[in-house]
Amino acid sequence: MVITLNWYQEPYEYLSREQFNELLDSLRADPKLEEIPKTDIRRFCFFDNTFQVITLSRTASEIRVRKDFGKGMEAHRYKYQNCQETVEQQNTGISGGAAYDILDGMFTHRHKISIFKAYTAKEYKELSFRIKLCVPPQIHYAVPCGIEEDGYIGDVSSCFPAEASKPLPTLHGSKIVPGRVQPTEDFPFAFYLNSHHLAIYDEFDTLEFKNRWYMDYYVQQYASVIDDLEEETLLCPKCEYSFEPVMRRLYNGRNDHAENKDVMNKTIGVFHYNGNPRLAHLSAVIIARSIYKMCVRANWLESEGNKVYHISTDAILWQGQLSPCVCTDYKDMGKFMLQERNIRFTVRSTNCYQYERPDGTVVTKFSGNVPKAERDAMRLGDIWTYEDARIAFKKIQQTEDGHYEEVSADE
Repeated sequence: MVITLNWYQEPYEYLSREQFNELLDSLRADPKLEEIPKTDIRRFCFFDNTFQVITLSRTASEIRVRKDFGKGMEAHRYKYQNCQETVEQQNTGISGGAAYDILDGMFTHRHKISIFKAYTAKEYKELSFRIKLCVPPQIHYAVPCGIEEDGYIGDVSSCFPAEASKPLPTLHGSKIVPGRVQPTEDFPFAFYLNSHHLAIYDEFDTLEFKNRWYMDYYVQQYASVIDDLEEETLLCPKCEYSFEPVMRRLYNGRNDHAENKDVMNKTIGVFHYNGNPRLAHLSAVIIARSIYKMCVRANWLESEGNKVYHISTDAILWQGQLSPCVCTDYKDMGKFMLQERNIRFTVRSTNCYQYERPDGTVVTKFSGNVPKAERDAMRLGDIWTYEDARIAFKKIQQTEDGHYEEVSADE
């Protein structure tokens, strides 16, 4: 039976990679169901007892199902979004897309306008792809070392949510002007579309990222050969709406609701999805702010005679003494908190290090294919014995039959 159905009105049900693969297998094993070819996409018309796999981008797919789920014919729309998570960041049951939907619902309830409408519009779609090039890689810095003493670790509590709570740019009322133009009080956000830099009025310019903490990424990210006269500057005003009340509510409730951390953090990546970077200007500002702050903290620590050995998105490992730039009395969103003190440590590479607490507990930090029990049994220094192939990011690819599978790093 043919029915009239607008699939775009059906809400997504978000699945993990394992759930997506299991659902696909169960649908294909059901003799009562017919799989509609990928090339035959029907938006407003569909058949009973059918399903279809639709590839949305290189990293996302959806499954549309029309069948009897026990209460008569129903239509369901499932989605998997591959966020390329590391082994240390296993799927907690909520995808980036689901996190965005929750945050958008809270934002809309608070401000009576959606995130999309507050910060952008359909006519800026092409521009968003140019702005995406201004999203800087997150900071990673490491000084490989053997086992050292007198280590400290400082960690920023909810780094990205804190930066997102500050004023952000809107594309409404923005303008593109020739040359490299500085931001102003009326247009506090400047995106340099050819060199991929950005500047924020009374805060910083990413030209300042040309330092030893960020140099490896600076030379990859920025086209430094662009003459100022050849530049194009996108000037953006400050949005009248703010994420602050929403992020504050999520932060305060993070201990009671496990998904709150994902909602606060995963949405930053959703803002600049490869296939639809419609809010890339938000990600660019949020990530750039966090990089700037980490560089400032690293400079402060070394100005006091300390030695910085490792920097990640929201944490710094240094050797020396406790610094007044570290908060020790209370924890709050955006605070640079003391996480560990008086530790022994060893650093192998970026995001690959170990430390031993005074009580003898060894903590191993790296992204790799090592079971938790094996990792917990590691002694200080064991991280140097592992092959590079075991200390790597997962690589997820979609196979020809529609499944999403993990492949080895050299494939």
